[in-house]
Amino acid sequence: MKKIVFTTLVSLFILVALSLTVYLFNLNNYSVSQIGKYSFLIIDEKIAEHEKGDLVIVERNPNSEIEVGDEIFFYNTSSEEEIVSYGKVNKAEEITETEATYTLNNNHSISSQYVIGKNDTAIAMSNMGSVVSFMSSRWGFLFLIIFPVLMLLVYQIYLLIKELKKEA
Repeated sequence: MKKIVFTTLVSLFILVALSLTVYLFNLNNYSVSQIGKYSFLIIDEKIAEHEKGDLVIVERNPNSEIEVGDEIFFYNTSSEEEIVSYGKVNKAEEITETEATYTLNNNHSISSQYVIGKNDTAIAMSNMGSVVSFMSSRWGFLFLIIFPVLMLLVYQIYLLIKELKKEA
């Protein structure tokens, strides 16, 4: 029974450590983790149907799929802060096959390179954003990753000393 519990805890720890590492290594300039064509957004304030603390996984949509009336997430570069914003497309203008310009609800124009994806294709997980936010914080990383590894190291040193004393 002890072995099953130990194996389960170690497997869970490895899964959390690997997931957190992948998440942190893929953070971009906007503090959004982007893995392939998926972006992981942590909602800081209520946006449309998303509540504060939600984790929203947004798939990058091709320019041809974004139409007038769609609600999109985008990187807002108009302010001094680099933030993620949300808006409704009022006008879509295709420049080339790979570039388009979108005019949003407040007459704010953005390039398609700053579009994260449509809200329609996003997957939201309630309160998971708060969990991921804590895990990726300094204190969360300390208590969830560093502290257990340190405890394992101390335990291994204890076992080594115990074995050396047994031989002597």
